[in-house]
Amino acid sequence: MECRVRAPRLAGFDYRQAHWYNITMVTGDRVPWLAWVAPDRIALTAAGLIARRMWLERPLWFPGVQLDEFAVMPDHIHAILALPGHGVSLDRVVGTFKAATSRAVRGVVPRRKLWQRSFWDRIIRNEAELRRFRNYVRDNPRRAVVAVGTPARGRT
Repeated sequence: MECRVRAPRLAGFDYRQAHWYNITMVTGDRVPWLAWVAPDRIALTAAGLIARRMWLERPLWFPGVQLDEFAVMPDHIHAILALPGHGVSLDRVVGTFKAATSRAVRGVVPRRKLWQRSFWDRIIRNEAELRRFRNYVRDNPRRAVVAVGTPARGRT
């Protein structure tokens, strides 16, 4: 019996609509190519610096896309963005970013699969959700730094 992974997109929703979206893009096999957690901060690697720069260039590639909070973590990126609602889809914005960063980090990352195949998203439905996701993304690096000194669950 073949097992298929369900697509993480909301069935029937048009991801070209003008909306705020919270997304998470994860590295292949969750390898920490993008950063490492220092005792006092998240330190970006060369690949993380490239990904950060390219994410900030998104509006140049897709006019009308509005970037909000984002955080580059060791094995993933959290981001909040708004689409203008005139044809560009969330899949296209994320797919273009992932393809471009994969090409840009060749020679820096010693493997071909920088990113997992898909990405996670949440359609932000109101101002309260937008505030909650902004706080989560903004606070994510601090939580990772605090966790450095905390034993991981299941380890002794």
